[in-house]
Amino acid sequence: RLPDEIEYEMTPLETAVAVVLELLFQAGFVFLAAYLYGKHKPEKIFAMDVPDNKMSLDGEFKYPLFGCCKLPGMSFFTCFCEGIRWADTMRMLGMLTFGSAISLWLVANVVCILLTLGGLFNAILSTAVLAIMLSYYRQGMRDKFNMSQGTGTMALDCLSYAC
Repeated sequence: RLPDEIEYEMTPLETAVAVVLELLFQAGFVFLAAYLYGKHKPEKIFAMDVPDNKMSLDGEFKYPLFGCCKLPGMSFFTCFCEGIRWADTMRMLGMLTFGSAISLWLVANVVCILLTLGGLFNAILSTAVLAIMLSYYRQGMRDKFNMSQGTGTMALDCLSYAC
C-alpha cells in the first residue's frame, strides 16, 4: 500500500444508491437496445431454410446446443444481448409479448443482481433460479415443436443455461 493511499469502504446507503443507479443504467440500456433491435431487425436472418415450415423443426432444434458457428453474427449479438434475443424468441413462439418477456428478463436479472450482494451462496442460488425460469420456457418451446420433454431435457436445458 502506498503511504498516501486511503482505504474507503462504502456505507450501506452509498451501496444502495450505487446498486439502484447500476440497475437503472442496465434497464435503460436494455430498453434502448430492445427498441433498436425491434426497429432494425432484419427478418431474413431469422428465416428458416427450405423447407420453410414448422414440421422441419419437429424433433430437434435447428441449431445444436453449441452450434454458434453457423450464425456467428447472431451468436455475437446473443452473447451481449441475450435478454433481447430470448424475448424475441418468446414473441415469435407466441408464449409472451416482446415487452412482457424483456420486462421478465430484466426483473429476473435485477433479482439475481440483488441476490449476489449476499455472497457466493446467493450468487449460485440466483444462477439456479434464472436457469430454472429459462428452462421452463424452453420446455414450452419444445412442446410447440413436438420435441422430447421430461426430466432429462429439463436438466439439460437447466445446465445449458447455467453455463
